[in-house]
Amino acid sequence: MTTEITNHSNLDFERFIWRKQLHHWKDEIKLFFIKLQELLKRCTDKWVLNKLHEFQDSFKTQENHFKKIEVKSEILTKNNEDTYQENEKVIDMSGYLKHKKIRNLIETQRAIFHDLKQQFFLFLSKFRYQKQ
Repeated sequence: MTTEITNHSNLDFERFIWRKQLHHWKDEIKLFFIKLQELLKRCTDKWVLNKLHEFQDSFKTQENHFKKIEVKSEILTKNNEDTYQENEKVIDMSGYLKHKKIRNLIETQRAIFHDLKQQFFLFLSKFRYQKQ
């Protein structure tokens, strides 16, 4: 049986990492939107244009998911700060369960975003090959 080591410091550190990761992802998405706009301006092939618009929609969906996770994480952080002030040693179980739920959301989004980026880069390599 494994034991989870949980204390305020560990949870705070994890939320800190989430904020940094979400910030990084939002910056990355801006770069993908710039690239997509560049490609949309240059491209004339209807199939390629449709694929580019699909990617644009997928990145927009990811951006919205990141914003929702960020809001949930900020609310959780605020609630936990209030709880910490009341009792430094006790971890609020409902807050901890919310933390785990956000952790699962982050992990899921990490995998989805990674897959989307791989698909986009694969598409770009095929697109470049077709253009030459």
